[in-house]
Amino acid sequence: PPTQSVMPMQSLPASAKVSVDSATLHKFASAYEDVRHVRFGYATKFKAANTTTQKTAIKAEAIKTMKQHITKYMPLAEYIKVSKAVSSNPHLRERLITILKADQKKSAPGVTHGG
Repeated sequence: PPTQSVMPMQSLPASAKVSVDSATLHKFASAYEDVRHVRFGYATKFKAANTTTQKTAIKAEAIKTMKQHITKYMPLAEYIKVSKAVSSNPHLRERLITILKADQKKSAPGVTHGG
């Protein structure tokens, strides 16, 4: 079988080495889902905006709302740290995907989320 990687650990970016415990990853998953829903909701408003001023205001409101949702679960700095770790660590990303899929099944079996 092919080896996963021939790259030594010390050559990985620091964010790939960040250890994220299960509880933190679950909190991150919840925050991530909230942010995803906020983004989706504001994307529609953003597309409907007619002026640059409206678009700027909508974007600022969306960012503020996303930060509020994130800080319900964890400090913003921790969310960013975990986000970078997930982006650079395939194993961590797989763990997150597994959590997100499990949470989707738990939250609404057979129900699709719509706006």
